[in-house]
Amino acid sequence: MPSLSAAMAQARRIDIMANNSKLKVKRYAIATRWAVQGHARLQDPYLWVDDPDEGEVDPTPKDLRHIRRSIALGHYSAFAEGFGLAETAQALLRAKLEPPGRLDLPCRDQTILSVVGGEPYPVIAAAVVPNGVIPLPRDTDLDTFGGALLTLFGERVAILAVRIDAILDADRMKEREGDVLPLPADPSFWRLRRGQGDGSEQVPLTEVRLQRLLVG
Repeated sequence: MPSLSAAMAQARRIDIMANNSKLKVKRYAIATRWAVQGHARLQDPYLWVDDPDEGEVDPTPKDLRHIRRSIALGHYSAFAEGFGLAETAQALLRAKLEPPGRLDLPCRDQTILSVVGGEPYPVIAAAVVPNGVIPLPRDTDLDTFGGALLTLFGERVAILAVRIDAILDADRMKEREGDVLPLPADPSFWRLRRGQGDGSEQVPLTEVRLQRLLVG
C-alpha cells in the first residue's frame, strides 16, 4: 500500500533522542493521514507499529543518577507512609517529578532526635514495639509518650528514624558515604543501635531524647 509505505519511510527518518544520544527504540507507532486518503469508508487513520527484535541502550551515568534519585525518594516515601506521615510521603513522591534540589519537606512531620552523647539532628521517625510501628503523636508531649511506651513494653521499644539531611542529599543527587554503626557488646535486638547507609537508624528509646521541630 503506497500510502502506508510512505508513512513507514517517514517514521524511519525520525530520530528519538535522550541526552543528545540517538536511541534505538523497541516499539513505536504512528498514525498517518496518508493511510486514509482515497478511502471514504475509513474515518480513522491506520496505526502502524514497528517492533524490532533489538533496540535497547544502556543508561548513561547521568541517567543512572536520576534513576537512583527516583528510587531513593520512593524508598523514603515508603518510610514516611509507614510512620503515618502522609504529607511527607506525598511530598517525596511529587519530588520525583520535579527537578533535583526542590524538595520541601513539611516541618510539622519532623522531630529532633538526640542520642546520648551526640548532637541533635532532624529526622522523620516512629516508635517500634514488638507488635508493630507506632507513629509519634502530634498532640501529646513526647517525653510522656515515651514514658508510656516504656511502662507498657519495658526495654522492647526502639525509635526508627531517617535523617532529614540524608533525604535532602538524595533529592540533590549528592553521594553519601554509608557508615554502619559498630555492634555493641550486647547483641540483644532491643538494645542494639543500628545505622544504615540510607540515613536510617534504629535506636533504643532509653538512649534518645525526642523534641518537636520548632516551626516559626
